[in-house]
Amino acid sequence: MGLDYYLYPFNLSTYEATVYPAYQSLTESGDAEPMLALVHECDRILAAEPILREKLYWTKESVAEDVGVLEGTRDDKEDYTRVFLAPKLLEVLCVPRSADATPQDMGRSPLLPYLYERSELIKDVFTSVTELRGEVLSFAIGEETQLFSDEDLSEFKEALERVAPPPDPIVRGEYDNLFRLVELTSASSELTLARCLI
Repeated sequence: MGLDYYLYPFNLSTYEATVYPAYQSLTESGDAEPMLALVHECDRILAAEPILREKLYWTKESVAEDVGVLEGTRDDKEDYTRVFLAPKLLEVLCVPRSADATPQDMGRSPLLPYLYERSELIKDVFTSVTELRGEVLSFAIGEETQLFSDEDLSEFKEALERVAPPPDPIVRGEYDNLFRLVELTSASSELTLARCLI
């Protein structure tokens, strides 16, 4: 198969207006206050979403540890924030939660062989043959987060629409989720699709 990619719906306006400026404040001037405010905001959100808290392993204790790092005198605050905080912050603040469409595994899913046999474009997007034209985010979920451009999303959607739904019920469930995810991001002016290398 390909690399361990996931597809996420992603709110770029929240990233650009709130999350990335807090990271810049830390990296450019050493000011951790905006990042601390985001950690506290995430903690408030997660208090109402215990399933997401458990998925991210972001317990009250680990929040306290994150706050301690940001408030402390460690030299590696930037690296710690980029490696340990970024994925959690982005999932809480920039990835909308929807019962209709959840992040889709595009690395180990049983859906992949089915799609790869039927669409060269889809295969190429997840085996790094085709480069996406969207921005590679400096502050990422996983090792790398790259956004689909409008053209990428349109081409991907067209390719997916040409693939008939699979007969296997498990694979069909993943196909339906992917289809809803693409529809959700295509229909929203605030959302885009993000390919994340986990």
